[in-house]
Amino acid sequence: MRRLEINGQFADMPTEPVGYTWQYFDMLDPSKRFNPYTTTIKLPKTPRNVSIIGYGHATGSSLSTARDIPNVNYYLGPLRVITGGYLKVINIDSTINVTLISRTTIQDSLEAMDMADVFRQAATDTGTIAASYADTITSLLAGTDGWILHRTIEDPVTSKTWTIHDYSVPNELPQHELWVKMSLLFDALESLGSFTFTVAEGGALVDLQSSTFYSSVLAKLYTPAWNYIIYPASYPSNWYPRELTTGTRTVNGKTFEYSAVKLFGGRNPWEMIKAIGLLTCSIIYFDGSSIVIAPFSEMDTFTVVNFTGRVKKPPVKYINLPGYEATNYIRYRNSDNLAETFAQGEIPADVNPVNTKVLLQLDLMLPGRYYNDTEARNLWNTSYPENGDLASVPLVLYDGGTTTTGTAVTIIFTAGGTRSSSGNVKVLRQYSILSGYLSLYAAALQGTVYEVDMDMNLYDLYRLRPYALVRVNELGGLFYLNRISNFDPYNGSAAKAQMIKMFAIDKPLDLKEVTERFATDYAAAFAAVGITVTYYNGGDKTIILTASTPGIDMTEYPSVEILAEDLKGVVANAATNAVAKARRDTVTLTGTSGRATIVCNGVSRTAVWNTSLIQTATDFVTANAADYLAAGVVLTRSSQVLIFTAAVPGTDFTGATTIANISPNLAGSVATLQANVKARARVDNIFVTGTGGLIKISCNGISRNAGYKLQ
Repeated sequence: MRRLEINGQFADMPTEPVGYTWQYFDMLDPSKRFNPYTTTIKLPKTPRNVSIIGYGHATGSSLSTARDIPNVNYYLGPLRVITGGYLKVINIDSTINVTLISRTTIQDSLEAMDMADVFRQAATDTGTIAASYADTITSLLAGTDGWILHRTIEDPVTSKTWTIHDYSVPNELPQHELWVKMSLLFDALESLGSFTFTVAEGGALVDLQSSTFYSSVLAKLYTPAWNYIIYPASYPSNWYPRELTTGTRTVNGKTFEYSAVKLFGGRNPWEMIKAIGLLTCSIIYFDGSSIVIAPFSEMDTFTVVNFTGRVKKPPVKYINLPGYEATNYIRYRNSDNLAETFAQGEIPADVNPVNTKVLLQLDLMLPGRYYNDTEARNLWNTSYPENGDLASVPLVLYDGGTTTTGTAVTIIFTAGGTRSSSGNVKVLRQYSILSGYLSLYAAALQGTVYEVDMDMNLYDLYRLRPYALVRVNELGGLFYLNRISNFDPYNGSAAKAQMIKMFAIDKPLDLKEVTERFATDYAAAFAAVGITVTYYNGGDKTIILTASTPGIDMTEYPSVEILAEDLKGVVANAATNAVAKARRDTVTLTGTSGRATIVCNGVSRTAVWNTSLIQTATDFVTANAADYLAAGVVLTRSSQVLIFTAAVPGTDFTGATTIANISPNLAGSVATLQANVKARARVDNIFVTGTGGLIKISCNGISRNAGYKLQ
């Protein structure tokens, strides 16, 4: 029995079938599925229904009050499949045509909330970071209390001294902003709202703060709090995150008003939650008063739902995922001097790509980069007034454990006295997008999609979980249930289901296997572009790329990009390219008469004086050039100088070139103008380290991935 409850009143239902759609996450379009249940119903235009809807059919009336009706529950038998959802009236003719969406009032409250309130709550929850300035800086360098100092300063980093606040100039000028952990913002949301976060991981639903997702992901992601600084409650003691709502700050000569600052790119908390979900490839849905975060990578840790024997007729099979017939990209919204391909995740298909497409454009930005001589590396240009995109697109960076190098940074706060402390400042990087999308990567690379007619009942719907895989043995194993459509347990028809074959990923890596598998799998591909791939698994686990032809240099030297987790590849050049050069010896004739014996590359011939040294040299070349050429030596002359050049560059002469007088004084001097140089191939070693992940290795115009193994 179907029942529709609208604001506590049950509507009259139609007698014809009502199709129902179940979908939490769309593998083919990850950005658009956050309302998992939808259905369209043609309600009969009975007096009860007209009253519930609000008489929107009346002449001259407006449908505006009926367009979005909250507090809607939809039941299939005893199972409430939509709780606190929305009803949208499409139109009213002979029937009242409506769509039900599992959007909740929690989502409404999140969309109505201001991010400034969330940051303010995070600062309130933090309170005093430390009593002393030194302990405060220690906390801000490590992120112990959820806040860090990030190096957005008034000038490029040119020294190891950083004045973060200067009261000695008029109007008290702060010269820093704090950055806050995403985990602290999620905590603040729980404090502000009447809901909690739950994470589906390790085969169970756990509280957010107890999850690995919280400690390993959210607690390492930072976003800038542009109008927050560190400040003492009573100088010089009790330092806390202070919000600035008035005044200005100048960075590199450009000024912005604190009152006009937009935190998290001006987005609302619901958009923030979705952004983190998309960044980490997590399903986000509402379950009562809980917001559930279900990382896609955790699906294989949950009990499988068995649907074996439910397929009603032969399925429609796709060789690859629809739309995945070429390389798919997951990208940040890059600004300034970053190419759109910078830091993108790449999901290939097991076919020869003929085109590419962007699967997902994250609503997160990476700012431009500049090379800093003091740090000898690229740093982010996170200057709020210089990069206008920072006011309209959120910025989230990842703490990979990197800090400033060399001498510690001295951090000074001046206000009627000077406080100084030192330490190494965090250097944040982009989050490796593909870390969360590895299951999607595996499915795209090896998987198969089936469109099936499946026999389902209400109990099956009750058993389904968005974070669990299903087993269909007749189709070959485990699948992700991407979508159920046209499901009506009362009309006797099979439901339409889209199922994607899943492959497990062997995450803990044997580095020996990584190097061996890369060499085995991709030797032919690299050989086609002039590169020989080998490996060495001694003390270092090494992938070796060698130019196939000595003397012909690589057109693109090897590079490595980290795609996921902590697997790394460090490139070290072992040998440079060397072009072969031919040995060239000269014999400069001297004397006025007689004969002399000349030996080169084992060939001995006699030079006979004739009129002059030049004529003598000419006669020697004419008489003996063919004999020397047969021995691999090209014989020429310039004036009275005989020139012996190896015919094949890189092939040396046997022994020294000599001249010896016979009589009376014809002789000469010998010189080597060019020693023999053998051709040498360029060789680059890639030292592989880490415990798990994926890297992209590029050389000579092609790229291949090393790392995770598909099971």
